[in-house]
Amino acid sequence: MTDTPARRRFSRRALRALAWVTGGLAFTTPFVALSASPRVATAEGAEGSRPVIVVRKITRRVVVHAAPETPPVRYVYVDGSSSGSSGASASSAAVAAPSAPTSTGGS
Repeated sequence: MTDTPARRRFSRRALRALAWVTGGLAFTTPFVALSASPRVATAEGAEGSRPVIVVRKITRRVVVHAAPETPPVRYVYVDGSSSGSSGASASSAAVAAPSAPTSTGGS
């Protein structure tokens, strides 16, 4: 029979310390790898210049005018007979008030 000595186990303190060290190494390894990699080549002169950012402030003004006074509507009464010359002028005798102008240019 072979007599081999039993392996000695690590204590809890040693296992926790080993776990912290390996966790820290696993966390810092990507950062070390990125800092050790070579930089990407850039065009000459473009390294120090940055694009200029233009900030424009838009101010809107609202101008309020008093409402224009429209003349009162004038009704013109015409004879209601359809015969004769007065019937032909009856449709053209009614006068409509002009529409008020708008500030937007629409109708």
